[in-house]
Amino acid sequence: AIAAMVLAGWLWILAEGALGSLLTRMSRGRLSPALLRMVTQSLHQETLFFALPFVWAATVWQSSQPVFAVLVALAAAATTVDRVYLDRICARPTLALAFQGFCAFVAALVVVPVALQRDTGSALGLAAGLMLLCLLPMVLRRLVTTPLRRLPRAALLLTAALTAGWTARGTVPPVGLETQSLRATQTLSMPRTPGAAIDHLDTAALRAEGLYTFAAVRAPLGLRQDLVFEWRHEGVLVERIATEIRGGREAGYRTWSRKQHFPADSAGEWRIALRTAAGQMLGETRVRVTPDGTVTASAGAAHR
Repeated sequence: AIAAMVLAGWLWILAEGALGSLLTRMSRGRLSPALLRMVTQSLHQETLFFALPFVWAATVWQSSQPVFAVLVALAAAATTVDRVYLDRICARPTLALAFQGFCAFVAALVVVPVALQRDTGSALGLAAGLMLLCLLPMVLRRLVTTPLRRLPRAALLLTAALTAGWTARGTVPPVGLETQSLRATQTLSMPRTPGAAIDHLDTAALRAEGLYTFAAVRAPLGLRQDLVFEWRHEGVLVERIATEIRGGREAGYRTWSRKQHFPADSAGEWRIALRTAAGQMLGETRVRVTPDGTVTASAGAAHR
C-alpha cells in the first residue's frame, strides 16, 4: 500500500507545475502554488524515508554503494529543512527538476521489486527511464537556448553524461535484496547446508576437493532474480557462474556455486563476488591459496 502511495505521489509531482497554474487561474491569484509545493515536499519526504531502510539493507559497505546510500539519506534530511528544501532546492528550477528526478529514481528502485515483483535489473532500467523523463524538460530547454554552433558539443556532453551514469550503475544497491550469508567452504551437504567457512587452503586441497561458495539471499515474496558468482584470481576474472533465487524465505533463499577446475598456478588471492545480472554487488568473500597453506585472510559476507 505504501509503495502504491509512492507511485501515486510520483504522478502528482509530475503534474505539480500544471496544477499550480490551474490553481492560480481558478482562484484568480488568491491561492498560491506554494500550497502544492508543501504537498510535494511531503511526498518527497514520504518517498525518501520509505526507501531509505531498503537502500540501507541492500548496501554492501565494502564497495562504492555507500555513496548512493548516503546521498539518499542526505536528500531525505534536506526535505525536512525548509531553508534547504524551499529556499535552496525549489528556488532553482534546474536543481528542483534534478531533485525530482532523483526521488523518482529512488522510488522506482523500491516499488518495482517490492510491489511489482520484477528483478532489480528491470527496476534499475525503469528508474533510469523515470529520472530521464523528469529531467527531459530541463534538457529540452537547454537545447533550445543553445546556439547552433554549440549543439554538437552539448549533444556530446549529454551522451557522455548518460554513458557515465549507466557505467556507474554498480554504485546503486540492489534494493529489495539482502545477503544473509556468504561464505567459501569445501563441503556442502543437502539440503543446501554449507560446511565451515574457510579463508585459506593449499593448492593440493583446492585441486583435490574444489571450492564452494554458498549464499543465502533474502528477497521479496514472488520475486525471481538472476544472480552471478564471479570468480577472480588476483583481480582477473576467471569464471562467471549463473544462478537464480526466489523470494519469500525469511532466512534467505540458499544457493551456491562450485568450481573444480583451477589453473596450474592457483596460488594467490581468490575473490568470489555475488552480483545481480545487472552487475550490482550483493557481497564478496575471499580465500587465499598458497602451496604451503600457511596464509591467513578474511572471509564472509562483504556487507557485514
